[in-house]
Amino acid sequence: MVTESSAQSDILTAPELRRFQHQIVLPQIKLEGQELIKSSKVIVIGAGGMGAQVLQFLAASGVGSITIVDDELVQENSIQTQTLYGGNDLGKLKTIISRSQLLNLYPFTKFEILNLRITKDNSEKFLTGCDIIIDATNSQKSNYIINDASVKLKKSWVYGHTSAFSGEVTVFNFENGPSYRCLYPDESSDRNTKPNTPSLVYGTLGCIMATECIKILLHSKEVLSGRILNFDLYTSIFVQQSFQRIEENFKI
Repeated sequence: MVTESSAQSDILTAPELRRFQHQIVLPQIKLEGQELIKSSKVIVIGAGGMGAQVLQFLAASGVGSITIVDDELVQENSIQTQTLYGGNDLGKLKTIISRSQLLNLYPFTKFEILNLRITKDNSEKFLTGCDIIIDATNSQKSNYIINDASVKLKKSWVYGHTSAFSGEVTVFNFENGPSYRCLYPDESSDRNTKPNTPSLVYGTLGCIMATECIKILLHSKEVLSGRILNFDLYTSIFVQQSFQRIEENFKI
């Protein structure tokens, strides 16, 4: 077990060394990896069903700075899938409530909030200062906006999408890897056919997305780049498919 006497860090405090000892002892992370996680800045776009899960897993992993982007209010018909909110939060901004909840659970993380919706006009401005982008919008329109800004800024981003009991996850723009447009070049197609999703699917998706983010921070060779993971929880089927970088999709 990691203790104050067995590990020292200029980045992690003694309480953090104790809190994250179960990660630090893992060969995939070690003390150096936990320091990388603590030093990172991640932006999560969307604080709904998917985003609520991603935010909790990232904070629980020790990410040092997280920016939460959302402009919506907590609604009763969404609480069941958005596990950061409760009945007393109805009508309040998701960003404010999520930050308050997360700070109570994970005091070592700095949380910033942006009460806005991502657009082509503002995307590059607030994505510039982060290390990794998490797209938890479940919106095809936002997917293209985030992708194009990420290509211009040369930043990796984690993508997730849900539909009923199914989900898909991959990482775009990682170390010269393919972009969203390499996988989905047709912007006019409609892939959001079944928007209703059980909370347990969001939980699975959020866990995988957060794991990919941590793997990027650790410079892992196992990052899900050039491969998309598709799963169906109802049938317990998980399948990976490969796709290639297409150079013309980087001329934005």
